[in-house]
Amino acid sequence: MEDLTRRRFLTSLGIAGVSASCCSGLRTLFATHKDLFEKYPLALDISLQSSFQGRITGLYSTTYELEKRIQEYDAVAAFFQQPVIVLSEGKGTETERMHIQKMEIVYHTWLRDLFLFSEHSLLLSPRIFSDATGPLNGNLYHRTKQIEDSAAYLAEKEGVTLAVAPCPFEGGQVLKAGNHTLVPEFWNDIRNLKVLALMKPDVYERIQTEEDILHFYEQVFGPILFVPNYFQEFATFSGHLDTYITPISTDTLLVGDIGLADEIISGESSSIIREFEASLEEKVELYPPKQGPVILRDVDLELKRTFNDVLDQAADFLSQRYSVKRIPFALIQMGYEPAFLSYNNALLEDATKKALVPQFGLACLDSEVTSAFVSEGYSVKSIDTTEGIFRKSGPHCMY
Repeated sequence: MEDLTRRRFLTSLGIAGVSASCCSGLRTLFATHKDLFEKYPLALDISLQSSFQGRITGLYSTTYELEKRIQEYDAVAAFFQQPVIVLSEGKGTETERMHIQKMEIVYHTWLRDLFLFSEHSLLLSPRIFSDATGPLNGNLYHRTKQIEDSAAYLAEKEGVTLAVAPCPFEGGQVLKAGNHTLVPEFWNDIRNLKVLALMKPDVYERIQTEEDILHFYEQVFGPILFVPNYFQEFATFSGHLDTYITPISTDTLLVGDIGLADEIISGESSSIIREFEASLEEKVELYPPKQGPVILRDVDLELKRTFNDVLDQAADFLSQRYSVKRIPFALIQMGYEPAFLSYNNALLEDATKKALVPQFGLACLDSEVTSAFVSEGYSVKSIDTTEGIFRKSGPHCMY
């Protein structure tokens, strides 16, 4: 693969712009006046809800394509036996299983990434924090307005307070597994704590070493694990651990495995693989610009090895403290535009042992993953997540 094509491929996977020398902290957008942050308190003692159980009782999603997703919402609500509350700016008709909460603006459709849920607070990221009534325009205004309006609604609905996290985040970067909070390795950098320089300068000045950083995070989140996710100097998948890690119980994690997916795919007939690739060819037309033919079986081997190494490192690291089981994770190539079949981006409810699991229409992988969740005691509802291939998302992002 030529260098330029390779670079574009890596950028599209969300890794070429997040490096050790330019980590999330350096790219954080901070307001210039302290009073903007004083709208909400700073959270310095956070007990995160588990990724598979918690006190949030509602089932929420957000979209600007309401009519397109009505059938999905109906199926999800029926599975979890409660209505989906959809935060949407679009017009639509409520049903018994789908309630609509009107939003002035819906800019971001991945509700999970906007917040973190602690036992008593809904946490906002300082990365997007700004005054939505101020002189903002364009995407910044839209994103900030959506987050603050959604946060206010969810906090009131669930009876929790609002607070600001002490570091920038996207919700998919953070998982709660057993006793540990899992975060990407690039969080282990003082630049990811720059908000403290504005809000708690005395605390910030005391953080000088990696041991100080770990001590601070553990004071805030409790036991924390910095999960390896680097390829060379780049952080894979923008640090979104929910792309390839699924906490499934207090002592067990499912971790994606490209090698396992390749092994399963290699046993499938060429005609079925071509049929699957052709089906994606039709759908990719909806997500221009199309950069090349869809390839599943013959993805660049170097890229496969690179990403499988990252997933293997994460699995080996986590297996020191948890039981780790591997499930298929497949890369797809569309010219230099990549995508992946991520079955880890599942939505779990531990109390009822229900799992809303992605499926992509390739039976050999879909059935393998369903069996993995069933073997852990979950009843499974498979949901067509083909659209998520191109948007790099799934049920865990959307609900």
